[in-house]
Amino acid sequence: MQGLQYSIGPYGVSGLRLLYVDGTGSSWLGYKPGHLIATLPLSDLNRARAIFDGSKVLSFYLDGDYPSQNPHMIWADNVPEQVGNCYLSIDTKKPVLSLRTSDNTRFGQYLDLQLRAGESNSLTVFCADNAICGIQLNDNANSKIGQSNQSCCPITYFLAPGEYVAFLYVVSQDRGRLLTFIGPFILIITSRGRSLYYGPKMLMYTNQIQFTGFKYEDYFSVAGIFLDPTVPQDEGKQNVGVALRPPRPGGQRPELPEYARLPIFSGWRPSMAHGGLGNYFTKAHLRDLKSLQLQRGDDRCLGLLIERHDNTFDVLGQWDPALKHLTSTLYHADRDEVIESITFTYFRDEYAKHISGVLINANAIDAPEPLFKWDRLDQEITWEFTDQHDIVGYWEGQDVDVNIEGSELTSITVLEGL
Repeated sequence: MQGLQYSIGPYGVSGLRLLYVDGTGSSWLGYKPGHLIATLPLSDLNRARAIFDGSKVLSFYLDGDYPSQNPHMIWADNVPEQVGNCYLSIDTKKPVLSLRTSDNTRFGQYLDLQLRAGESNSLTVFCADNAICGIQLNDNANSKIGQSNQSCCPITYFLAPGEYVAFLYVVSQDRGRLLTFIGPFILIITSRGRSLYYGPKMLMYTNQIQFTGFKYEDYFSVAGIFLDPTVPQDEGKQNVGVALRPPRPGGQRPELPEYARLPIFSGWRPSMAHGGLGNYFTKAHLRDLKSLQLQRGDDRCLGLLIERHDNTFDVLGQWDPALKHLTSTLYHADRDEVIESITFTYFRDEYAKHISGVLINANAIDAPEPLFKWDRLDQEITWEFTDQHDIVGYWEGQDVDVNIEGSELTSITVLEGL
């Protein structure tokens, strides 16, 4: 035996089982496991002690090791590898669910950033109006943490082969006591120094934007990300955490960044959204193009995946790599003529304006106005979007170095008892 695993409900323990050294486990005693699972490492069951309130078992601990009142973690679904990692969280709100034994308990749904060696990897963050609502690695929908619905927009960036997540920052805006807290969103700095921003463009225009990092000085990189699964889906995920990987023997840790390079539009552009912070956006060019894929849902074109000959990828619009059944190839350099133009047609009614068609090398177009023709292919375009609206046009702005050093949001919690 190597441990005792128990399922947690809002009032205490609802089921338990034994874990064995060969990786198997016994049948569950009590109710089948729910969303939250805690593990108590032990080899002798006689050392297990229960906290009991007279009617229910609230939790377990080891003999002589009464539970600390310091913050500790209970994992939902996937329990991460714990050897050598440090777990840190930023709480932008108090946890929704708390145990009667500890108000400092944190609940985490964990995403292991185990990247595929020698290949490009994608990281998708699903964003609601005012906060992130889910995160997914590559095209595996089963790995997704958090939730997403039709109002959540998937923003996807691709990591090149050998590139990894070096630093993660929480991005937010504090509107003051009388208005709603906005965020968190996410900014990632990769091992190649690229800045990947998962959030609305309007957050970039306020002097109240805040970046909060973790204690990276003694660690090598981000090993995983976790969210609080007990937060209701319509509120977004207000608590974000990371697992930090210790230095590898002989490994060189990336230098802690002072700035993030972020795209800023020139001049004011109105928001398409009726609430929240407005548009999400992506931008890209078509140089060195190898293939072009379209993701389409019902009558709306959601986004384009641009593959280049150097095995790197860019996304225009929304993209969820798991939705392969909605994906088709518009162009491939090995079979098709050179692209001279791409035309985007719109559908519009009183509720929405979105991209309805993407046409390659179209001359005479039998489509109602408005439309946008991308024929200066060496120039970048932007695809701005919400859950109902799209705007495509040439990029008018510049990449700006934004100071991310020393910003502070709320306390960073070091989680114990893992």
